[in-house]
Amino acid sequence: MSALELSQLLGNYGEFVGAIAIVITLVYLAIQVRQNTHMMRASIRQARSDNAVHLYSLAATSVVAEIREKESHGEALTEVEEERMLLWNICIWRQQQTTFFQAQDGLLDAQTGDEQSTIVRALMQFPSARRFWADPRRALDSRFVAWVDGATGNLLAGSEE
Repeated sequence: MSALELSQLLGNYGEFVGAIAIVITLVYLAIQVRQNTHMMRASIRQARSDNAVHLYSLAATSVVAEIREKESHGEALTEVEEERMLLWNICIWRQQQTTFFQAQDGLLDAQTGDEQSTIVRALMQFPSARRFWADPRRALDSRFVAWVDGATGNLLAGSEE
């Protein structure tokens, strides 16, 4: 075997080994991306859960619970109570907006999106939420506002104050 033939043979082996290395690297990267996606979704679920628990515990143990009780009996709210409920609604609706965009970006599963529609409809049962929704544009993205309007259109039409 001549030096030229040996050189070609070694070059062919090198190309073959290089191709196998590329395939192995691509498989490894695919596995890593899949694991990263799984961990990211788990992290998002945990953050959403922590945030919800925090907001709901505040609602149950703070002045928000008292104001909602007052609201549910049709009692008028003071200016301070109205301001507190406005801030409360900004927090709640921003949380829902974050969920909406995470779902839009494919970071949440379809079930979570379905659950969000139910949650949004439940939120609209509160008069302060409906009052807030009369002008949400000051605090929320127009795409989210349009989605909520579509998800709750019939509900809102029948419950105007």
